[in-house]
Amino acid sequence: MPSDMGGPVEDDEPSPRVLRLAAALGEMKVKDRHVLIRRFGLDGRGERSLAEVSGRMKLTRQAVSIRQAAALARLRPLMEDVDL
Repeated sequence: MPSDMGGPVEDDEPSPRVLRLAAALGEMKVKDRHVLIRRFGLDGRGERSLAEVSGRMKLTRQAVSIRQAAALARLRPLMEDVDL
């Protein structure tokens, strides 16, 4: 039965992609992990702007942007082998 969003019903078990993402985030430096979690709303609180993240982490927006780009570059190859 479809969910309210029109997609499949959620399972109790996370997908392989979610598990791999969690593992990859766990391997990152703490600040890089926090940038990605906050910027992309992976904590369930919604996406946040560079300004919001930089203010919370006491970093410049440029520093947050650089950390985000570097963290995503490291994350992409780790996620390529996971089935969608």
